[in-house]
Amino acid sequence: MAPAPISRYLGISATAAIGIKLQTDSAASFLDSVLRLQPRVAAFDCDGTLWSGDVGEGFFDWELKQGVVPEAIATSMRARYADYKAGKVSEDDMCGEMVTMHRGMPESALLRATTDYFENSFPGHIFPEMRDLVARLQQGGCDVWAVSSSRWDTEMLAMAKHAFAVNPNPDLEAIARARNWTIYFPDGTFPVGPMPE
Repeated sequence: MAPAPISRYLGISATAAIGIKLQTDSAASFLDSVLRLQPRVAAFDCDGTLWSGDVGEGFFDWELKQGVVPEAIATSMRARYADYKAGKVSEDDMCGEMVTMHRGMPESALLRATTDYFENSFPGHIFPEMRDLVARLQQGGCDVWAVSSSRWDTEMLAMAKHAFAVNPNPDLEAIARARNWTIYFPDGTFPVGPMPE
């Protein structure tokens, strides 16, 4: 199944997105610090960087409540997810099962469901300044990509020519400070760890 362009859900015109991670004093100075680099490629993590919350978990909950999958599958998956939350199922296994539970569903039906979720249940989660940044990068000809694997944030940032840690958890924030990466907390988010002196 071909992924739907993330730009559609961010309210921008280009197709495809990936992220960056970052910290400055204001949204405007953050945007300027990225845009003045005139990157040709930008990669963004999704959850916690482009938007608040976990979109996979949100969609999973929404689709079970909406009856996107048969009730027998929904019941089984709710139990499996409870085991995952209790630490009895690995994240890789749970993510795989959240995908394979759609086996046999027409691709068009799943695309309609994801479109419905993003257009009607998710828009308020997207950080406004990140929506603006992605749009402005794309308008400037930047190839923007979106990835979803917070487990690899440090490695992704280490490969970047200019690393920005956006809304990092305390562990990533400590690494970003140690490596002198820019750190940015989108409006409405707050650092969890101690503030630097």
